[in-house]
Amino acid sequence: MKFGSSAYKMRTNICPQHRKTVYTNSIQGINANSINDLLKISTFIRLQEANMNIDQLRYFVEIIKHGSISKASQAIYVSQPSISNSIKKLEEEVGATLIRRNNKGILLTKEGEDIYQYAKIVLEQVDKIKKISEINDTYSFRVVAMNYSPVMEAFVKLCSEYESKAKLNFNIRNDDLMGAIESAYNLECDLGILLINNHSIELCESILKTYNMEFVKLYDVPVNINISSTHPLVNENPFPFELLNDYMYVRYADEKDSISYMPELSTLNILKPNKIISVTDRELKCNVVSQTNAFSIGCTLHPRFLKNFNIIAIPIPGSYSTLGYIKLKNSILSDEAKSFIKILKKN
Repeated sequence: MKFGSSAYKMRTNICPQHRKTVYTNSIQGINANSINDLLKISTFIRLQEANMNIDQLRYFVEIIKHGSISKASQAIYVSQPSISNSIKKLEEEVGATLIRRNNKGILLTKEGEDIYQYAKIVLEQVDKIKKISEINDTYSFRVVAMNYSPVMEAFVKLCSEYESKAKLNFNIRNDDLMGAIESAYNLECDLGILLINNHSIELCESILKTYNMEFVKLYDVPVNINISSTHPLVNENPFPFELLNDYMYVRYADEKDSISYMPELSTLNILKPNKIISVTDRELKCNVVSQTNAFSIGCTLHPRFLKNFNIIAIPIPGSYSTLGYIKLKNSILSDEAKSFIKILKKN
């Protein structure tokens, strides 16, 4: 959603000469009888002075809610290191230790209990503001992904889930790895989906580090040779990969990125095709493979594609790719993004 994203950080930077007035007005706006049951006035003022943001409070509340950082991480789709660093900064800003860990899980300190109660009040009010903004708002989701059929199928299912909404604006765009990273970094999309071959994971993560972004792994998928069910080599066992050099190789025209989902042929040490066909469309690529003795290389297609085009997938030994999503560190995913990831995991 447009409102309430991590880009909208609630900060309380107040000019020193106005602090006393702001504190007085803020405290007067709260019922004294109820606030005494929630926190001390000193804690309230300490939070006013801290240069914090809403995400820090939300992470803190989620940790207490789920009982551990690891469970909170899974629930809100934020890495454990990001949550830990955020809580550390929160403690530094309020000048107190908020949680302690033991073999039973997370324990709140006295200061942590006070701030936990106040944080819940703040988040409740933020959520109310978000709901007000959403009454006439459009459900919005933008995803940039590398060209992979299960991702496209997941997008179709997401559209199906939301089609009853009054207003909807969903968008998916295919791009290469750097295009997806740039889009996510510049907030031009809500989610970036990457498919990285196993030879390039470290390189990809080093690139993301320079953008202050993180890659969250979903699962690994095998990289296959795709041939038609009537191909002359289909029944060979073990499969003679080296004999494919005499057959047509079908690839995407823009398949030049060395850290794409498909490993470079040179890393396979088994293929040096003599006949190359370049296409721009997945359906055309599948049709060429299905209706000729050509072959292609790629991660496992969605079952619907394999069935419709009578394509057989033969795993390449020692070669796989990792599917995952990228986002700015410490950012929280929208509900639509979480739904999309949930569908993608099942796809």
